[in-house]
Amino acid sequence: MVIYMSSKLHVSKASAANAVSNWMGTCNLSPLLGGFLADSYLGQFRTINAFFGIYLLGMILLTLSTLLHPTCHSTGSHTCSKTVNPALLYTALYVIAVGSGGPRSCISSFGAFQLEESDDPASNKASFFNWSYFTNIGGLIAGTALVYVQQEVSWPLGFAIPTVAVTASAMIFLMGWPRYKHKQPGGSPLTRVAQVFVAAARNRSARIEVEHANATLYELQGESSSIPGSQQIQHTAGFGFLDKAAAIARDEQTAFGNSPPTGWRLCTVTQIEEVKIILHLMPVWGTSIIFSTVFIQTSTLFVQQGQEMRNRISGFKVPLASLAAFDTIAVILTVPLYERLLVPVLHMLTGQQSGLTGLQRMGLGLLAMVVAGVVETHAMVHQVSILWQVPQHFQVGAAGVFAFAGRTEFFNKESPEAMRSLIGALSLATNALGSCSCWCGGEDHEQGWQTRELDRSPYGLLLLALGSARRH
Repeated sequence: MVIYMSSKLHVSKASAANAVSNWMGTCNLSPLLGGFLADSYLGQFRTINAFFGIYLLGMILLTLSTLLHPTCHSTGSHTCSKTVNPALLYTALYVIAVGSGGPRSCISSFGAFQLEESDDPASNKASFFNWSYFTNIGGLIAGTALVYVQQEVSWPLGFAIPTVAVTASAMIFLMGWPRYKHKQPGGSPLTRVAQVFVAAARNRSARIEVEHANATLYELQGESSSIPGSQQIQHTAGFGFLDKAAAIARDEQTAFGNSPPTGWRLCTVTQIEEVKIILHLMPVWGTSIIFSTVFIQTSTLFVQQGQEMRNRISGFKVPLASLAAFDTIAVILTVPLYERLLVPVLHMLTGQQSGLTGLQRMGLGLLAMVVAGVVETHAMVHQVSILWQVPQHFQVGAAGVFAFAGRTEFFNKESPEAMRSLIGALSLATNALGSCSCWCGGEDHEQGWQTRELDRSPYGLLLLALGSARRH
């Protein structure tokens, strides 16, 4: 997309990279909407199908936009007359961004839910998340054959092919409807979270304290949960100020039974424990932004940087965007290697059925940042071979197997039952924040991460510092 915008719309390379980064950031924020609707009202299956339709509409608009080229004239610099093409292109991109929110927020948790009743659900889920990331093999086709079709044959044909593929995938997904297990939506998670804080604040100076002998914490009697489709969560220590949202006298517990006052005055233990779980997840969520910041560069800055490097090898001109295929090649090699060879060995060493926990794999993936910094110290030199980018693409792709698959497993396992789609979407939001950290500020792009002089940009200096620190 960076190449299309710079070559066909004649926008600057930095502006094109900025536009794509902003769009990718939106793609990673839209799952918050999809996850909220899935957990609250629609359920995962209906959310996926509804957003598939929006996504398909965006792909059709994107294909149509390539058929309407703007007319340009040169007056020292490229200037394009206003046509429907740029407006239609940006409309299509952001319709796609919204449409991607449903499948991306729900598909992993929906697939994992199908394994709840398997013989070893924890191990099977870990393997499922690894192999679901393996489906990025489609990126190999997109980064090679599809890029060639777009640049050398026809841009409209290059966008029409994935449009047909999206249609086919939606139809295949619908065919499995009779066999899927479906989870009942539990109502608005945002409302439940707000109720806990409001109720805790209202009871902060109440006469009855949680620690008092004649006080208890309210929960529905029996095993039923106040949240549809979810089980009760046992009380845990920590964040004790939130417990006041459920503090009642013991004689009131029997009087209320399963018909408590409004949730804005009294919450159940399960509702409070949901909020505690979210608060415990936040530090891990914040640290994953670091990896996302580096990973996003493979589709923006790496392409810009490649245009400054020698991209001819024995007379053959290497398509810049095709180097992203090495990300996918790394995934193709890493997932089977980890699942078939490393997991049995790590299982004997750690006792974990999945070899490493999701959190451990996330930490392992962060090492790619240091390696990228080492290679960047050489790649920032002008007129070096574009092959210097291959180790970066390969390492980041392999690390993505650990960081992203591990992240998905970790958040799916640790998040509350009735919030798994929304928490999964929240983990994807780290990619959006990674995109925002690479924003090109200012009209002349001299203040952002990505400047026209890539070897003097703040991002380049950051990786240079990381590489230098690694060498010393």
